[in-house]
Amino acid sequence: MSTDAATWPKTQDPRPTTTAEHAADTTPPLTAAHPHATTYYAIGVLLVLGRLTPDEARHVLRNISQRTNTKLRDVATLLVQWAGSGELPADIRGELAHQLRLLPRR
Repeated sequence: MSTDAATWPKTQDPRPTTTAEHAADTTPPLTAAHPHATTYYAIGVLLVLGRLTPDEARHVLRNISQRTNTKLRDVATLLVQWAGSGELPADIRGELAHQLRLLPRR
């Protein structure tokens, strides 16, 4: 295979190039196309910071949501923000600590 970019096959750029094409573009934004993305990110945060397995992280996320009477997507958003800011509401922080204590240590 040639390493010369001039010989590479041409591909069509999927992005609109003109104002009219941009206005006609109906591709939904990434967040709309992937409504569970924040939940997956929150599970990733718990995987890393809590040293959990994926199943444990999902279980912890769901339990925090149920025990604090907070929608799962809202808990997920708070956990993702917490990873960057270090700030987490007291009720969520307390329940997270409680859920982590309930897990068997490996």
